[in-house]
Amino acid sequence: MIALASLCRPVVSIAAPNFLTPGGQTYYLPAGAPPLVLDWPTMSWARGDSSSTYAEWDEFGRNDLDARDDNDTNDIALPAIEPDVDYSGFAPASGAVVSETTGAGFYTSSGNIYSPFAVLSFEATLPAPQVQSSQEVAYLVAQINTVATEVDPDSIRLSYDGGAQRLAPLGSLETQRIDASGGGFSSFEVSTLHWWEVTDAAPTEFRLEFSALGASMSLANLALDAFSPSPLAGDYDRSGTVDSRDYAEWRSQYGSTVSPLSGADGNGDGLVDAADYAVWRDAYAAPVSGVHALTVPEPGFAGYAGLFAIAIAFCWCTHRCVSPRN
Repeated sequence: MIALASLCRPVVSIAAPNFLTPGGQTYYLPAGAPPLVLDWPTMSWARGDSSSTYAEWDEFGRNDLDARDDNDTNDIALPAIEPDVDYSGFAPASGAVVSETTGAGFYTSSGNIYSPFAVLSFEATLPAPQVQSSQEVAYLVAQINTVATEVDPDSIRLSYDGGAQRLAPLGSLETQRIDASGGGFSSFEVSTLHWWEVTDAAPTEFRLEFSALGASMSLANLALDAFSPSPLAGDYDRSGTVDSRDYAEWRSQYGSTVSPLSGADGNGDGLVDAADYAVWRDAYAAPVSGVHALTVPEPGFAGYAGLFAIAIAFCWCTHRCVSPRN
């Protein structure tokens, strides 16, 4: 059986996975492909930011050489595997692990996880970045690199905090497909990217699940990035843009007490008042590419009363909030 398993093993990875690195509005795909522009406010971040977590696996079982022995009968399921890749000095998140859950997978000599007979399934966990409140958005991006049999796209699901939400990706794309045929076997090395956004939850841990389409899948690489972008100043409806809808949100919450920096509390004092109107006003009227925004709506009677009080106390010295870090 061991000899047959050796014959059935697919060709190992023939190229580095085309895993994309966050940091900027554009993800650049392989040569000749147009750039992918993701139209949501999640790209203004980088690995190492305080609002991000990261884990990547390049060589499974690097620290478990006994299980990597080609003569191992693999009678014991593989242990949970910690990440083994640092990114520019940014260490993987503590507590991140990936496990093969059927118990049938084994390490190849190249550091993949493989079975010629079983349909492998995987579960990976990653601590979520800290968010300021349950109204903020947390994002997760998963990148998977396989050889031979591919991942079943319908199996890729995300849950959090021990729940069974099993959320399908908000979007997916293939970033690499390379002919990895050899030894009479036809196969491809494939990299895919999948992303989710989680709202109204403030998760503390993400759990990713995925399975092979069939037997003979070799998992070569896995990368997980989670992040919670700093909210835009004045973006009270968390839409990613500052517009008149945020003014309407401020008016509807005026006078209420909320958790600091949640709802329409733009200055973090826990009270929605005229000072938060000033935060929105400054952000809404800020120049964009040299062109000013539309006329700022006035706050109404209640807002005027609050603004008058601020004027007396602070001589109308309002300030502009710091832009989200890029």
